[in-house]
Amino acid sequence: MSAIRVEGIAEFTELCARVGDAVGPRALRPIILRGAERFRDAVKASAAPASDTGATVETVEAHLVRREDIAAGYATVDAKRAVELRNRARKSRGRSPVDNSARYPFIVAAGAPAHLITARNHQYLLLGGARGSHPVKAVHHPGFTGSDFFARGVRSVRGAVKSQLETEVRHEIVTLARRYNVEVR
Repeated sequence: MSAIRVEGIAEFTELCARVGDAVGPRALRPIILRGAERFRDAVKASAAPASDTGATVETVEAHLVRREDIAAGYATVDAKRAVELRNRARKSRGRSPVDNSARYPFIVAAGAPAHLITARNHQYLLLGGARGSHPVKAVHHPGFTGSDFFARGVRSVRGAVKSQLETEVRHEIVTLARRYNVEVR
């Protein structure tokens, strides 16, 4: 994802230098977190809730991290939780859980090529539901195209988040300037 340049950050940084670093970043954090939450909501909305993809939707989170005296907001997927939810969904459908550490959300986003699935340790794979299962040594998975829900969600609100951040940062500059009697150009 390309960086989003927000107008007003330079002015905000200059104002913080004049009124004290303790005030500026603390005032900006909630604004940035609101932007990250909009990204999170858009990513969740763009992911298909059908199948096991719903496990991915439930694990998208908004985060705030401190970098260079300023807060950065971002949305991410909790991969470990997504794998847990995927396995729970598989069990509820009478299918066996997948015992691996595959980064499930990223497989959903990128897709997978056709590949051979083989049993481990001279075991068998059980195909079918809980009833009518039959053992086989290997199966050909046809692969699937990905659903890049994450990028699609971010793209859908990028402009709106940028506008929101610009407006709220400008408002915060004016508020802080009035509070500390600092002239804003």
